[in-house]
Amino acid sequence: MPETEQAHLSEEQYARVVARLREAVANMSKNQFIIGDGALEVVPIRPHGGRSPADDLFGVSAWLQRLSEDTSVPYNTLKDYRWVASRWPEQHRNPDATFFTHQLLAAIRDEEERFQAIRTPPLDERTGTRR
Repeated sequence: MPETEQAHLSEEQYARVVARLREAVANMSKNQFIIGDGALEVVPIRPHGGRSPADDLFGVSAWLQRLSEDTSVPYNTLKDYRWVASRWPEQHRNPDATFFTHQLLAAIRDEEERFQAIRTPPLDERTGTRR
């Protein structure tokens, strides 16, 4: 059944809620990178065919599983955040763009193209802002 009630707040109140939530999203994006960077510290992403000493004792999946259990962050979340963080060295991250935007643009193979793309994130046509 569709919800038919109207919001019970003014446009000004709504704008304050939106501002508060956008700040929360910005903090969430920072935290997602912190988690991804931590997972990268534990298990760096190697070039195709690359190996690390950790691979000999404990495979990537096992390390991520252990990290998942020790942090209560789901395994697939760690895996995804690790990959996104690996695609965005800190100096190329855009603090005005959400982690989700970084995640979408992370698929761009060419580094220069990817780093250029994050400088001008996609335009939200409804709000007129780039996020």
